[in-house]
Amino acid sequence: MIEWARPWWGALAMLMVGIAVLWRFRAPRPPALIHGLAQRWSHQALPRSLLGRHGSWGLQLAAAALMAVSLAGPQRTRQETLREVEGRDLALILDRSSSMGQVDRGFPESRWQSARSALVELVRRRTSDRLSLITFRRSATLHCPPTFDQDALAATLSSLSPGPVGDEEDRTALGVALTLGARLWKDQSDRSRVLLVISDGENNQNDILPEQAAMLCRDLGIRVHGLVVGDSEGASRNMSALAAVTGGSHWTVTDASSLARLADRLDALEPTRFVERRATMRQGLHHWPAWAALVVWAISCVLDFLCWKRWP
Repeated sequence: MIEWARPWWGALAMLMVGIAVLWRFRAPRPPALIHGLAQRWSHQALPRSLLGRHGSWGLQLAAAALMAVSLAGPQRTRQETLREVEGRDLALILDRSSSMGQVDRGFPESRWQSARSALVELVRRRTSDRLSLITFRRSATLHCPPTFDQDALAATLSSLSPGPVGDEEDRTALGVALTLGARLWKDQSDRSRVLLVISDGENNQNDILPEQAAMLCRDLGIRVHGLVVGDSEGASRNMSALAAVTGGSHWTVTDASSLARLADRLDALEPTRFVERRATMRQGLHHWPAWAALVVWAISCVLDFLCWKRWP
């Protein structure tokens, strides 16, 4: 579809061309003859003709008309619908207490290895999300700040392991971990923000209570989804309370196959959003008539110099 960016400029230029045409045919003109190259060679003058009288002027008029079209700003336009992915800010919060190293019935490997494998698969699939990784024991540690580099986060996750049994850090500070996760996104309000917490035990470090951390997440507009690995009733109560306060969900997995479907479960809870935006694409065409006007004007000058002469 062709549109005009400056139609009034083009109309004004065409009006001036029309006035020039009227002036040309109303004003008295000196006699004009064709005096071409052939006549120069033969030294004979041909009879007057319409081409001889109006040829050069007609080409100049055509050049002026083409320039008027260029001034009007012709452009090709088309409407396009752009489908863009609207990602999320997703923080993965993983329990590294020693109990995560246990092997339960229904799991071919430890809780930690099963959870880590499920998270790696999740990371690979959330290509439009900005991800971060936090682990916690008695304190919480940010291992990977917010990033779109899924490979880097997956490599970091694969390098971690549960903490040793019985040391002073072997605690489950759920509230501390949630608070760190909330602070990651506190200044980011333009994207959907989600915390995914994976743990196998009840909070037993009360520096910051999980309920307090949950209210902080709620006030910041952050949803918390909780996943309990194993059959800990205390952990299930913690996750249920967190989900209820923040508008998230919680579930418990007691076998490896359920945990392997973590990515599918989160896709259902936090589906990828697509935003459609209509855009008008414009391509300027004004240079084509401008170049054509220049060529026509140059031809007119050459022919006027070589072929079309006015007798005094």
